[in-house]
Amino acid sequence: MAFLKMEVDDKGFKELAKLRNLFPELRASTLGYVGHEGKLRLKKLMISSGLNFKTLNNDSAGRPLVSYSIGRNAAFVKISSYPLNLFENGRMLRSGRKEPGRKIISRKLKSLMESDMQGILNKFDKTILQKDLDKI
Repeated sequence: MAFLKMEVDDKGFKELAKLRNLFPELRASTLGYVGHEGKLRLKKLMISSGLNFKTLNNDSAGRPLVSYSIGRNAAFVKISSYPLNLFENGRMLRSGRKEPGRKIISRKLKSLMESDMQGILNKFDKTILQKDLDKI
């Protein structure tokens, strides 16, 4: 079995060393940007779906109603909203009738994010990535 091993001298390739250090942060910042944009889109979907909350930022205990988190090794981003758990799969009303699920996160947000992903990444590229590359 043959393999090639390359070592890069940091003194000779300063730009390459800076790029090598930038990539783990770049992946995490990309997912953070996508998570933030998804959070904003979910807030708009909550309003358009007829869910009336007093505020869309925090509840009375100070917990955020809509949040996102970046997964292990910056492999994925998870967008969540704990009040939507009540409406996602349906709920039982006081009258005994079951309200059908609204599927805001699993269908509406998912399809919206899939269609807008290229635009979100282009916006990230123009704003944040360009600033990071200008530093190098």
